[in-house]
Amino acid sequence: DPSQFKYVNSTLARLQAKAEKIFCEYADKDIPLTVESFKRAFELPEATSLRAYCEAHIQSEPYKASTEQQLRRAVELVCQAYGYEATLYDLSDGARVLEKYMVNQGLAFNTRQKYHGRLKTLIRSAFRTGYQLSNPYDHFQVHAIKGTRTYLEADELELLIKLYQCHELPKHLHQTLETFLFSCFTGLRYSDVMEITNRNIVGTELHCFTVKG
Repeated sequence: DPSQFKYVNSTLARLQAKAEKIFCEYADKDIPLTVESFKRAFELPEATSLRAYCEAHIQSEPYKASTEQQLRRAVELVCQAYGYEATLYDLSDGARVLEKYMVNQGLAFNTRQKYHGRLKTLIRSAFRTGYQLSNPYDHFQVHAIKGTRTYLEADELELLIKLYQCHELPKHLHQTLETFLFSCFTGLRYSDVMEITNRNIVGTELHCFTVKG
């Protein structure tokens, strides 16, 4: 059947092109290509959705809910910046594109740094998985700036405690104040407070492990 021969030939041509692409990518990066690394690279999809890879990565790592949310938000920002459903291979200039988009959206410097950090996490994971990508951060550096933090005086904190005890605030503001006061008295960051459940309370003690990242 001529149609079957045509299909087989086109499939072989596609696989040959994929193999040649792998050889070229490793050669361009001056990375030794072993049989195992070739097999791993050859089995990878040619165009993996960035969203799909992010979800698979999250499922494989014990992240906190807040970190998962930040990873998904970083990917969402990348897709918005490109204007389409980005793949891992679209990230060759992802740092520059993402930075420009976030600046135009009015995101603060340290917020932008946070999302760059999450995107770098996904890129490092893709490298470990076997994807040979052009790292957009090789020539793009993100540095934090020192912020100016304000703090409450003891009498101001007393006023907030009294306000909480009066139950005069709307429900959503009362709950926000409750979370804030809990954070003040435990020393936990907001993301850790959001992870606390009844299981963490043992008698009159709070038992928890804090994780940053």
